[in-house]
Amino acid sequence: MNMNVTEILNLADTATAALIEGLPDGRHSVVCADEEAEYMCTLEFSTLAGLSAICPDCIMEFTENLACVIAIGAGGLVARTHAEDEETVRGWSVTSSGVAPVSKSVTYSAYTTDAVTGDPIPSEEGVIYAAGFSLSQPES
Repeated sequence: MNMNVTEILNLADTATAALIEGLPDGRHSVVCADEEAEYMCTLEFSTLAGLSAICPDCIMEFTENLACVIAIGAGGLVARTHAEDEETVRGWSVTSSGVAPVSKSVTYSAYTTDAVTGDPIPSEEGVIYAAGFSLSQPES
């Protein structure tokens, strides 16, 4: 899919807003990077009762980084949520078509496989591995 810069930025903006709105209450650390990790950005924020406390400049920087990864066409996005006494990790694939949720098993595999050797590594104790959710704007 060939998109112009405005379309890519709109797609990244929609995905970022849906991510912020869709994560449950807790402290969040969201990382977006291309496959080579040349474009990497972390967005950290907290959500309580559905309200998020986030620096607007941080949202803009994250959205611009996500747009770069979409333009490159290969990368990922991971959200780690700390809520009460549990920690949940969710994942998304970033391609030139946009951002798509990955399954619980793909998220788990990404965290339990050495990226260089392909060898299995132990999962993090107490971490819940979950599927991502849709980050596209609902049809009106």
